[in-house]
Amino acid sequence: MTNEKLDLEKRDKPEEATVETSQVYSISTRPEKLIICFLCAFTGFCSSVSMPIYFPILNQVREYFPISESVNNLAVVCYLIFQGIGPALLSPIADVIGRRPLILMLLLLYTVANIALALTRKFWLLLVLRCLQAFSIAPAVSIASGVVGDLVDRESRGSYVGMVSGCLLMGQAIGPLLGGAVDEGFQSWRAVFWFLAVLGMLVFTLDFSFLPETNRSIVGNMSKEPRRLWNYCPILLLPSYQRRLDDSAQTDPHPHYNLLDTFRILIAPPVYLTLIPCSILFASWTCCLTTLATELENHYHYSTLKIGLVFISSGVGCVLGSFATGKILDRSYRCQKLKSEFSIYKARLSIYWVYTLICVASQLTFGWTLDKRTHPAPIIITIFFFTWACLGTMTMSTTLLIDMFPGQSSTATSCVNITRCLMSALFVGVLTKMIAAMTIGGCYTFFAGISLVAMIPVLYVARRGTKYKL
Repeated sequence: MTNEKLDLEKRDKPEEATVETSQVYSISTRPEKLIICFLCAFTGFCSSVSMPIYFPILNQVREYFPISESVNNLAVVCYLIFQGIGPALLSPIADVIGRRPLILMLLLLYTVANIALALTRKFWLLLVLRCLQAFSIAPAVSIASGVVGDLVDRESRGSYVGMVSGCLLMGQAIGPLLGGAVDEGFQSWRAVFWFLAVLGMLVFTLDFSFLPETNRSIVGNMSKEPRRLWNYCPILLLPSYQRRLDDSAQTDPHPHYNLLDTFRILIAPPVYLTLIPCSILFASWTCCLTTLATELENHYHYSTLKIGLVFISSGVGCVLGSFATGKILDRSYRCQKLKSEFSIYKARLSIYWVYTLICVASQLTFGWTLDKRTHPAPIIITIFFFTWACLGTMTMSTTLLIDMFPGQSSTATSCVNITRCLMSALFVGVLTKMIAAMTIGGCYTFFAGISLVAMIPVLYVARRGTKYKL
């Protein structure tokens, strides 16, 4: 842990947080912040879309490589595992060398992996390349959260985290739609990976041209000019930027790379007691999307494109849920500031129980309506509310970690990726056998029960979290 991790009682007082007391937190205007956040969200979108875009072509891949369904699911499980490992190893680098150079390097590696996937003719090689694909782009999600922490102070941070989370995780929700549309248009599963390669190069071009360095240990509040070429963005040459640069501006202490930093943060009781319950909800939601894609094809006999259209409700729920949660978190923070004993845990987790109950109700409804082969309308509506509530909890946990570790925001939010992705890998890995043994209704009733019990540690952190020293 670095010196910046003061005990929580001191950190919870906004006026003692960081450099923001002696100078404006960021010189960027609101439109500039929105553009930067959009670029980061677009970059993170590549990560979130790359897993579910594979769902519509699962059967085609299984037919091309004569393999069983359980072996075919390994491509999903492997992706989730490396989606969790990648940020743990690479995100701390962004806190050291800067956000910009790491994002650009990862996008190039991601593009190369997609081109190789589009050309592969061996299933074992497809698995290896899917791991590389996940490992290379997954850190973009936690780096995006780190950028929000660089740009926005605590009071309005919830809205920005909600906006970025909603946009980047929308890929998780509409990935099947994109996969179905591309497959339907080109009549080849390889076209999906060519699409991702083009997307990767497009995002690289935008980030290279317009994404400035935001790391506060390098550029302070964006008024200090980067000294290294890899941190320099072409837009800094514009007169409107040049006028605001000030070499005397303060910067945060420069951290050093430590492979164990992510895990040291993760083992802090308030962190794991919050992230594990959130990850259980996210894992059950991932299973929900996986089950829905399979059942719509096998039992409702939907085409690939029609399956993708069903996921639109999930995409809408993703965006609206994250945006609304961000606004609620900002309001909750302002209310907490008025109290004599300020608690960042109450400010960020006070409504977690409401979102959990919505998730539990959605899991039960989804499981039994799909089990009984009802009309798809209630299933589609349920997916909307499940997505809204599930990704709302991810916004809460991400915002909380940025608040707790402002000097290591990318490292801290990589903990969110580790827990949600590894938990999802575990759930998806046993999903087929669970459904075979318990039916779809029984399986999601079990998930609902786990989610309900897992809410208890989060409520404990919300009430008693300030007693822990970080």
